[in-house]
Amino acid sequence: MNIGLPVLICKGVSEIFEEGNVAKINIETGEVINLTKGMTLQGENLSPDSPPAQILKAGGLSAFMRQELG
Repeated sequence: MNIGLPVLICKGVSEIFEEGNVAKINIETGEVINLTKGMTLQGENLSPDSPPAQILKAGGLSAFMRQELG
C-alpha cells in the first residue's frame, strides 16, 4: 500500500491459482479472474472513498501525504 500497490482480500484465491496462471483483477469491484482456468472469485471491493483507495489513487502513501499536506 505504501508504494501504491493495491491490497485485495479474496478468500480461496490460493486454491484456484497455480504457478504460471494469468490473473485479471478489478480492484474496484473485487473480482479476481484466473484467465488460465476460466475461474472467478469475488473478493472484497474497495470503496472509492476509503483511505486505502485514496492512497492508491495518489500513487502511494508518500504521494498521498504530500497531496494532503501541500
